[in-house]
Amino acid sequence: MEVNLKFGINLTKKQREAYNLFTDPDVNEILMCFSRQSGKSTLCKILIITTLFKKQNTNVIYITPDKNFARTMFRDIMQLLLPTGLVTKKNATNLTLELWNNSELKFFSSQNINSLRGQTCKGLLIIDECGDLPIETPDGQDVWNMIIRPVTKARNPKIIYVGTPKGRSGLFFDKYNESLTSDTVKTVFATVDDDENMSPELREAWRKTTPPRAWAQEFLCQFLENAGSAFADYEKQFTDNERLTKLDEYKPVWISVDFSANGEDNTVMTVMNSDYHHRQYLIEGTLDQKYKKIAEKIDSFNHVVAVYLEANGIGSPMINEIKKLVKKHKSKLHEFTTTNATKNAEVGMLSLLIANSEIWFDLLNKHLRQEMGWFELKFNKTTRVITYAAKPPHHDDFVMSLLICLQAKEDYPYSGGSNYSFIRTRPDRI
Repeated sequence: MEVNLKFGINLTKKQREAYNLFTDPDVNEILMCFSRQSGKSTLCKILIITTLFKKQNTNVIYITPDKNFARTMFRDIMQLLLPTGLVTKKNATNLTLELWNNSELKFFSSQNINSLRGQTCKGLLIIDECGDLPIETPDGQDVWNMIIRPVTKARNPKIIYVGTPKGRSGLFFDKYNESLTSDTVKTVFATVDDDENMSPELREAWRKTTPPRAWAQEFLCQFLENAGSAFADYEKQFTDNERLTKLDEYKPVWISVDFSANGEDNTVMTVMNSDYHHRQYLIEGTLDQKYKKIAEKIDSFNHVVAVYLEANGIGSPMINEIKKLVKKHKSKLHEFTTTNATKNAEVGMLSLLIANSEIWFDLLNKHLRQEMGWFELKFNKTTRVITYAAKPPHHDDFVMSLLICLQAKEDYPYSGGSNYSFIRTRPDRI
């Protein structure tokens, strides 16, 4: 059965440019670098439906940042296709649908990217919000080379990377660089200035109310150095020079633990000495295993000044169990509650250390490097309150553990001599 597709949509100049590359047999990969509200989702729906209808026994794999985004796209596509009567199978739970010609659409979330293993993409692979795609899984697997890329090897489908820039690292930036010299990888830029549906007056109003770096990145599609991070120029402090990052265990150390009781977040321990050299440890296992590992690691150091155990949420009951297991440094354990005020102060401390090149980060600590790129400043124009957190759906466990450790070092400065600390009085502590 031959089907004529009529979408009734007038494509913009940039949408048409991307569509023409999609239909070019010599172009294998397309980077759609589109500003906010520039029609990239609409174009993706057109490309998906075109692929599914034009080829039999093919499939489209769509990778989204999270399940909620995937559900929205699935619902929108179902609304377009159900009236045709050509959908033979649909599963709103698994987010899959199949057409009369045995073509299939499947959605996957980058939050659960391991579920993509074993799949084969035949027709089209779309990675949406590609700038937010993690570099590695929590267990250290290379997301692109070890999980996503293998699904394309057997059938060589078209690959489309969609999004706006997120700094000068990661798959989106790598593919942009590749497109500069490649005949088979192409980039289409659609900035706010290319938006044919926005008046000059509205564009200028948006520009005036948007921070300059956010405007450059989100609306002008510029790949800026760590543009979204709350920590300016943090990338320059990552080094493979062991002399700058080696943890001298003979010096006094401060320790922090950012807790997690489930699989949503990581339990991360940071150990830092007086030179701001530090090591971070991912604490895995059951709750009982985590208690034991944390206690053993704390007791493995000879000269502990203070240990901050974050008491937010699940932290308090976990702390009580850890206190039972710690032998050498029980008196050095302190519960710490993170608030917006403490977090703001900690971000200020770390930012100053970075600016003055007083702290260095291990180049091999890819978890911290990723999270620092996701850790954003947000300003509420109504309440005029500044907050810091990881850009959803990402996590900030390694960043928070580091910040809490800096706070421990600030609150319990080492006074020298024997293993005693001068404890500075704080208004929020008795």
